[in-house]
Amino acid sequence: MEPVVVASVPVPSHVAPLLPVARDLVRRGHPVSFLTGHRFEEAVRSTGAAFAPLPAHADYDPARLDQEFPERATLGGRDRLAFDMRTNLTNPVPAQHHALQELLGADEDAGEATVVVHENAFLGAWPLLLGAPGARPAGVVAVGVEPLSAPSEDTAPFGSGLPPDTSPPGRVRNRRAHERTRAFFARVQENLVRSLRAAGAVREPPFLLDGVVTLPDRYLQLSVEGLEYPRGDLPPHLSFVGAPEAPDTPDGGTGTGGGARADRGAEGGAPAGREGGLPHWWPDVRAAERVVAVAGAGELAGRTLRALAGLDALVVAAPGPGVRLTGVPGNARVAPSVPYGRLLPHTDVVVGNGGYAGVQSALRHGVPMVLGPQYEEEDEDAVEAAARAAWAGAAVDLGGPRPGGAEIRAAVETVLADPRYRKNAARLRDEYAAHDALGEIASAVEGFAPGP
Repeated sequence: MEPVVVASVPVPSHVAPLLPVARDLVRRGHPVSFLTGHRFEEAVRSTGAAFAPLPAHADYDPARLDQEFPERATLGGRDRLAFDMRTNLTNPVPAQHHALQELLGADEDAGEATVVVHENAFLGAWPLLLGAPGARPAGVVAVGVEPLSAPSEDTAPFGSGLPPDTSPPGRVRNRRAHERTRAFFARVQENLVRSLRAAGAVREPPFLLDGVVTLPDRYLQLSVEGLEYPRGDLPPHLSFVGAPEAPDTPDGGTGTGGGARADRGAEGGAPAGREGGLPHWWPDVRAAERVVAVAGAGELAGRTLRALAGLDALVVAAPGPGVRLTGVPGNARVAPSVPYGRLLPHTDVVVGNGGYAGVQSALRHGVPMVLGPQYEEEDEDAVEAAARAAWAGAAVDLGGPRPGGAEIRAAVETVLADPRYRKNAARLRDEYAAHDALGEIASAVEGFAPGP
């Protein structure tokens, strides 16, 4: 079986979706090396893949960016995003390329053709795709772990949060908005060009947000068409592959696992520890007529619990280890962690921050949502994921950072009362169920195998 290099920037929400991909490729007999940050070595090795560390210049901790770059803390909104794109996406390209070359060169010396599988924010393969000398992979497969940024005359630019509009005036709006986006990120693009040239690239790159999709040999979006805006001009090498079953983790923002919502009593997954790792109040979940799951960390969890006090539903929250919530109302149950894969079959509404993996996890189980970023600054991925879920009719998008308690409660009551939200979420659940994400990714990889 052909070797595979899996590569990711050192960000948890980017590494996590590739772990089951690596594990599945190892299971199928591929030798797999996983190139990413040192903090993920244990998680990588647990998949059976060999761990390959990113060089120091490409390895960073996203939780410490303000400490490492004090000027970043003074920026807000899109200015901060542009800073991050220069610092974390384009500056590391030469170091990423060098590390990738070491892995590809070793396989080439052994007479083996390697396939590179990377998530959409890893740009280390771009120099090779733009003519840089060196060992070449048999193919490059990009996996979209964020909402699709493919350029289109039918949609506004990524990050705008605007719904699609294919009318003549809408396409004028879209075109002008794309022009403004390119102008705003001109410095980012200039930095990308410099980094690529430093890595040996000889051809000019496309605009960053476009090339993420257009440059790789294959682009596999971890989503379904029903959750993505329709575009009449998508490139033919792009496919929607659904989403793999995520680990059964208490963090609803990075994924939830488990069974289908159709059977409230079905609690998929092997028991782990005392009472299967369930909190002592789990019988309340089984007995409740309606359950609202809060998939967010401390501040969002506390605000949502207060907003839903007295609601005729059981509200379950897992704010994370070490977070203590005060004034927990009588209709709420709190634990540091909850196995969301076993909670979702009982859940009627998820309240979350719009993280892409969490949105897809809820929809894989047919659970509608109320979504609103939990941070002071909007996260563009969360903005786009929430906007898409609302456009698909499976969520209420609260539309901005730090929604108020009254907004949260009204939105939850709306989703509970209007059956269209659950119907649309069930439609998307069925669409996810029609895909075998890991099998489709493996087929794309094996499509680059050399002939006999």
